[in-house]
Amino acid sequence: MAPWLRSAGLVAGSSLAFAALRWALSRCPLPAHVRLDATRTWRWRNLLVSFAHSVVAGLWAVVGMCQLPGALDDLVQTTSPSAHLLLCFSTGYFIHDSLDIVVCRQSRSSWEYLVHHAVAVTGLLSGIFLNRFVAAGLLSMFVEVSNIFLTMRMMVRLGKLPLPTFYEVNKYANLVAYFLFRLAPQAYLTWFFVRHVEMRGQGAFLMVNLILLDAMILMYFSRLLRSDFYPGSRGPGSDDEKNGEDAKNGVLCSAAWLLVCLKLLRTSDLVYGASSREARQPGLPPQLGLGLCLAWFPRKGQEANLGRAGDDRKKRRKRKSPRAF
Repeated sequence: MAPWLRSAGLVAGSSLAFAALRWALSRCPLPAHVRLDATRTWRWRNLLVSFAHSVVAGLWAVVGMCQLPGALDDLVQTTSPSAHLLLCFSTGYFIHDSLDIVVCRQSRSSWEYLVHHAVAVTGLLSGIFLNRFVAAGLLSMFVEVSNIFLTMRMMVRLGKLPLPTFYEVNKYANLVAYFLFRLAPQAYLTWFFVRHVEMRGQGAFLMVNLILLDAMILMYFSRLLRSDFYPGSRGPGSDDEKNGEDAKNGVLCSAAWLLVCLKLLRTSDLVYGASSREARQPGLPPQLGLGLCLAWFPRKGQEANLGRAGDDRKKRRKRKSPRAF
């Protein structure tokens, strides 16, 4: 059997396995607060599948990296059957979760997950089929250790479970895990790519994906801090307005990512081959991708400030206008 066909079978088998797990978990009892709403019911079962993936993939990634002592020095060529299998396993999960979101009509409220999964799947598939950057994919899976604590936090909040002590302990454990297994590996990956990876072909493609993931991780981290440690810092505006703005920002982010990736693929060795390097123009610089993908982040704060300024002007006009009798 061809290696690419075997890898495709492993990815498909992983997706089917998670679909079977999702079906089995749908037979489990639900918390009282969750079963009252169909969306909460779907979210609870989705989180259970995510928790199972995080436990397996997170521990697998840590053990796999320990078995490759020189992997951190060469994230491009270092590989192993275990690391390759983990990438297939996680790619299957991301595909299953994306289909679950779309089929259950949760795309509007879960657009961020769809963007994340699209970035993750394309990056992991490039490593699986080209057998390069497998160790980089293995290191990126460290994030699943952090997701263990993050998923438990979300399930306690979603189910309104009476576990205040557990939630408080998990809150700080989640913060520590976020630094150790999400921010630190992502920072090392970014540094390694900037320092050692040629910005051409697969390297440039993965660099764009990495920059997008960096932006998402920092955005999620700021939300986590506001929610758990500064709960009174949320800005004004209704939930519908915030969801609408988030959806618009998601479209901008997705469009920017697609444009950058198409440009990189058009000028990369993956499309033209190594023999035509001299005839091609230089690839798109990663700084442009960073600007495109992050351009929408300041807008939320700017628009919030404009909204507050408009509210202040309305209040002043009301105070100046005569009362109607």
